Amino acid sequence: MPTNPTLPTFAIKPVAHAYSRFSTKDQAEGDSERRQKVKAQAWADSNGYALKHLHDPGISAFHGRNQIIGQFNLFLSAARARQLGPNPVLLIENFDRMSREVIEEAQSLFLELINAGAIIVTLHNGKRYARGMGLVDIITALVEMDLAHQHSAKLSMRVKEAVEARRRAGGIIHNRSSTPRWLTLDPKRTAFTQLPERVALVREMFARAAKGQGGEAIARAFNARNEPTWTKAKYWRGTTIHDILHNRAVLGEHREKAGYFGEAVITPQQWAIVNERTNRAAQGRGNGVIRELNLLTGFAWSGLDGSKMIHRMSGVKSRRTGLYAWHPYLVSVATISGQSPHRHRVSYSVVEERVLWLMANLDPEMLAKARTGAEDDTQDRLTAARQQIQVLEKQVAKLTRLTVNDDDPSPSLVAELKNHETQLTAARTGLEALELASAKTHSLPRLPVKEELTRPETRRALRKEIAQWCEKIEVFEEHLIVWFTDRHGIRVNLSGPPIALYFDRDEEAYHERRQLEEEVLSAIPA
Repeated sequence: MPTNPTLPTFAIKPVAHAYSRFSTKDQAEGDSERRQKVKAQAWADSNGYALKHLHDPGISAFHGRNQIIGQFNLFLSAARARQLGPNPVLLIENFDRMSREVIEEAQSLFLELINAGAIIVTLHNGKRYARGMGLVDIITALVEMDLAHQHSAKLSMRVKEAVEARRRAGGIIHNRSSTPRWLTLDPKRTAFTQLPERVALVREMFARAAKGQGGEAIARAFNARNEPTWTKAKYWRGTTIHDILHNRAVLGEHREKAGYFGEAVITPQQWAIVNERTNRAAQGRGNGVIRELNLLTGFAWSGLDGSKMIHRMSGVKSRRTGLYAWHPYLVSVATISGQSPHRHRVSYSVVEERVLWLMANLDPEMLAKARTGAEDDTQDRLTAARQQIQVLEKQVAKLTRLTVNDDDPSPSLVAELKNHETQLTAARTGLEALELASAKTHSLPRLPVKEELTRPETRRALRKEIAQWCEKIEVFEEHLIVWFTDRHGIRVNLSGPPIALYFDRDEEAYHERRQLEEEVLSAIPA
């Protein structure tokens, strides 16, 4: 009688995260990356792990920059949120790959990862660091971290001393990064050279300003003829023109040192005419201005032309008192540059009022749907997880009593106890992750009382909370949409009683989930 052939079984390898890094982009031409990856692959092959490479080229660890940006930052965030499993493995060549900070900061990072359940392996000596390690291992790690910092500190000091020595000898005259945009500094930083096309543009700016054109008008003229900017910016902006018109570098001066930047690109007479005109026009404009911190910096975008919206102040001068009455507004960058057919401008106060109203009135269920795009079943899952833990705790307690009361417990009983303890540990870890995800999904920024909103420190704290709350705010003529993901958001009207509607970009329709309490604008925190 024929028998079925035995099918091969494939074991899924656990994953180890191999982190490699070098500090300067010049090191990309060397052997640093290849050397670190080869060591990581050899360890993974010997220990039966699959590798996930994390690489940060040109990111220094001396001040912990690799913990803020790049691949290591992503690993840290996932480890802190317990998204990598109970015991994620991190492979590093030396501790200096992870941190070159002072010993206190490096130790704090090391212990944070260990307490999160991570296993750290240093490939240069094959040592493994994890919970339960001995005192010798801890001392070894601290010594290596301190040596890494001392090496970087000495190197940094030597480089600074060498640069300062060249500066004193006249070999270096300026920092390349802050050189005026119409000049170039040679590679040895010993002399400036004018860029003819840019110098001509500076002279045109002064000629236009002398005729009465402001920075915004000059920027619109440059944008209308598609004049390339001197930075990565897409359009010229009035503030850029204004800065150049008031920069004494156009006279060749730097910190009152004449001729520092070489020859002047305009005459002192042109400088005097333009600056006297702009200073006279600006007289009195600052009187009575209350400059409150913009809560929506970096979040407000125009839904009409797709450009970022920035905060501006509009002032009307009183004929009786001579003082200005100021009104904040948002205007799109494309409108300022003359590239938008919509001329999109909206009252800042109205937009802020509606965003704060949404924060105060949005219910957690609607927020959860806006963040996930699905009906929220988090509470049901939390209840089920807690019930499972209660059952497992009772079973573990019962098995523990049986094991303790039996002078010679059977191997099957001991195995059953260990199995239930493992399940209980996994269930508790899962509950922690679910509670963390629930808090993140349902949390709303703390809205301060109306009186606190005038304080700069309160507005700064609230702006940070808004940054964690949503991805961006898209402003239209009659409404705005607070986006929580690329697809899901909540729409709020800008006039009349405020109403919040769930919005799904893919379905291109508004779905009313609940009409919230209708409140007059006077009752909305401002």
